[in-house]
Amino acid sequence: MELLSKRKALSWDTSREMISIVMLFTSALEHNQLDQFLEFGDVKEFGTKEIYTIAKLAVRCVAMPSTEMPTMKEVADVLDGLNKEHQNVTCRTWMSGITVATSQCCSGIEVEFMPELELEELSFSFTG
Repeated sequence: MELLSKRKALSWDTSREMISIVMLFTSALEHNQLDQFLEFGDVKEFGTKEIYTIAKLAVRCVAMPSTEMPTMKEVADVLDGLNKEHQNVTCRTWMSGITVATSQCCSGIEVEFMPELELEELSFSFTG
């Protein structure tokens, strides 16, 4: 979420109230206003479908209760599917960054996604 929005996880609004990026992101996604919330910058070359797919996945990764979170296999499958749609170097680099950031939200497991590797070759490490 931080990568897509270029915002910190917690911030202050103009009335000095704490705002959670998870609340903003989820609300923007539910109201189909995600494009107004995101800072696309260099990712404008990627389609809206891909951005929304990653956004929905990010929201699922912070779901409560945790039983609603996707498994690491689901995360890897979604991102692998997106990667297969885009075979250029720029996309691979960007998708790799998104994967690591997204996976850190999911059940305390980090996954390093290397687009040129097959699913079985993903590198997993446990945190916490």
